[in-house]
Amino acid sequence: QVILSEASQQTVRLAMHGPAMLSSGNSHFVVDRTPARKALFVCNKTEESDGRSSQIPAYVLDNLCLINDGDVVTGFRYSPDPRNPKIMYDLQDWGTGIYCSRAPHDEENLRYARVVTKNSFMLGLGAALKTVAFDLLDEYSHITFFSLISAADRREDDNDNKHSWFLVMFLVGDLIQLLLAMDRSRQAWKQDVLAAEYGSGGRGYGHKDDTLISNKADLILSSRDHKPQLAGPDLSYNLCPRCCFGSVIPFIRCLWRSLSFCLQRKVRGREEKDGYKRLSWYNEWRLYFYLVFFEYFGVRRSLVDASVQLHPFHKKQQWCSLRKDEARISVLGYSNKEMFRYEDSAGLEFAIPTQLIVKIVLLMFKVKGSIHNDLASLWILITVLPTVLGIYFKSVKLMVLRHDRRAFKAYLKDALGKDPSDQTLRGLYWRYFGDDRLTVKIKYLWRWLRCAPLTSDDR
Repeated sequence: QVILSEASQQTVRLAMHGPAMLSSGNSHFVVDRTPARKALFVCNKTEESDGRSSQIPAYVLDNLCLINDGDVVTGFRYSPDPRNPKIMYDLQDWGTGIYCSRAPHDEENLRYARVVTKNSFMLGLGAALKTVAFDLLDEYSHITFFSLISAADRREDDNDNKHSWFLVMFLVGDLIQLLLAMDRSRQAWKQDVLAAEYGSGGRGYGHKDDTLISNKADLILSSRDHKPQLAGPDLSYNLCPRCCFGSVIPFIRCLWRSLSFCLQRKVRGREEKDGYKRLSWYNEWRLYFYLVFFEYFGVRRSLVDASVQLHPFHKKQQWCSLRKDEARISVLGYSNKEMFRYEDSAGLEFAIPTQLIVKIVLLMFKVKGSIHNDLASLWILITVLPTVLGIYFKSVKLMVLRHDRRAFKAYLKDALGKDPSDQTLRGLYWRYFGDDRLTVKIKYLWRWLRCAPLTSDDR
């Protein structure tokens, strides 16, 4: 139980008396309170395919335990029917996705919920930093090995350029990963940018008659300034004319303004003359490069999109915010666990095979080069071990991700077969399996060269 602040009480009053003020469509909020006017939880109600409204059952929120098997609970399966209550917590997977044999048999009527606490967010953030650090360590091992064998060849006056092929393979592999990361970033950018900014604004791909799923602009590129007279002047530092940098700073400012004039993106109807303030070209490109960086190193979407996923405004996804054991937590509902895991790492099933091929070839180069140049055992361990571990963990992740992709795609096809007019399902299908992705275009080209048609199973 938590005593609401004044701002929270206003939100509760809006939720209780004016659902349309908080959300649009069929979603609205439900607040459960004690007679002492203390809030137990706040959750939204969504519409099922049969037209009935639903929410995360109250028995789940009442009986939820945040610790299971010595680990913090990050998710659980539950029965949506309160007459048949059941909660099945996730077992420890040790970061590999392979669960213990004690895991019970899946039941089709169970749904999945993700639990977001400060513990789980810190663990996810730590796992992301660990993944980035390990990938950088593997890249560093490649550079170290190339430096060692190059130095050994120079000492022995060996003109064999086999180590040059190692460098070529290393650079080509990184270039392919960069292109795939940029393609995934382009799709994410289009989904999260307002349609007026040349994004999709949440529209589904593939059909001209797709209606607006959610008019969202979670990546803010421009904002209307309704009362510019309320904004005060920016703070600035006065430069002393006698300062040695007094003549350099104005030159830099002039150069920067010239770059802004040339590189600033122009969007009709959303310029300063239209009452909008825009991001500078530098901040806009920096935002995009950060997105490419996250995709390149496989940072999970649950971290990148945390502010969006934890926000209470959801159209059809079940959401709940509550305090349990004096801890503030959020619960997000999914149709099944495969849906959550695939959405969390979508697109990596095409990037990981390329990474594995490159790592295996580079590992062969490393082993052969180490034996040929009689490198010390310590250097062999430093250069080979990160690549071996990377191959193992990438293989496990690929196996789990491909399984989740097949299950998620089968679920979407089955749901669309029952209700072809559901725009949310169509948007999800075209976002993750549509024709706009680079990998599908490559398959189109390959099929065209072979004079074979592209089927939906190839997407």
